[in-house]
Amino acid sequence: MDRVTSELGVVIERFRADCGSFSKEIIQTVEQRCNTFYIRAANCDS
Repeated sequence: MDRVTSELGVVIERFRADCGSFSKEIIQTVEQRCNTFYIRAANCDS
């Protein structure tokens, strides 16, 4: 994701993931690089 956003200049408008991505580290990374993100956390053991 770093290469795509910084080197290539791609802007990520929306990012969507399932509950497997529901961790503090992933949320912080996505928050810095995307305008809007959705991570489904319902029924997740994380």
